[in-house]
Amino acid sequence: MSATSRRSLVASPTTSLWPSGRPVWLISLIGLSGGLAALAVPFLPPVLAEAGSPPATPSAVRAQAPTNEPSVPAAMTQTTEATRATEAAEAAKAAGTSRAAASTPPAPSASTTQPAASSTTTAGAPRTAAPERTTSTSTPPSPTFAPVTINATDGGNTRTDVQAVACPTCAAGSRIAYLAGAAGLTVPVTGVAVAGTRTLTILYESDGPRDLYVSVNGGADQHLAGLPGRGDWETPAGTTLRINLKKGSNTLLFHNPVGPAPDLDQFSIR
Repeated sequence: MSATSRRSLVASPTTSLWPSGRPVWLISLIGLSGGLAALAVPFLPPVLAEAGSPPATPSAVRAQAPTNEPSVPAAMTQTTEATRATEAAEAAKAAGTSRAAASTPPAPSASTTQPAASSTTTAGAPRTAAPERTTSTSTPPSPTFAPVTINATDGGNTRTDVQAVACPTCAAGSRIAYLAGAAGLTVPVTGVAVAGTRTLTILYESDGPRDLYVSVNGGADQHLAGLPGRGDWETPAGTTLRINLKKGSNTLLFHNPVGPAPDLDQFSIR
């Protein structure tokens, strides 16, 4: 190529390539290609990095692969951790108890002879309390006199020259008659719990005033003068006197050494 041709090509290259002028579609295609290249530039580094990264190992694949195991809620995980902590605490407590039991000396054998009232025991053995002695602080009630009623015609009485007479209207249903002079009636009073002065009530029958003498335990007579009666031998009348009785057995003697006495019906001591 001549020098003139080279100069014209350099000065106007497009004229040499496209003598008829540059086509419009070609220019548009070139501009579109440049725009696409500009858009593709930001995506090249990640693509190149991924293309240059080594293949994933099976363990990594397994780590990235989704698992089919169901997910455990956080509350259940906390409960499981609390349960494990409780089990660990119980195991530690059991270990401490085992160590304490191992360090405690054994209890004495059941065959060991000890006093029955002994309360001394070794560590870990049950404490045996000494038997308590029960002392009664209550005092027995004081004895009291029991009232007594005796019929004049009772079989335990001693009759001397007197006679029992039936009397349906009398308190005892009968009476002792003909009490005069050397005659007498002795009445025993037994089982007296406590000594003391008591009241003797005498029921009698008489048709008019009569005297009666009473002796206690062989002592001096007490004179009951002028007992009036009810005016007949069928209706009871009564009189009283104070007598002293000793504890145990006593005797009462009824008589009138100087004259007739009223008929005797019944005696009451209170």
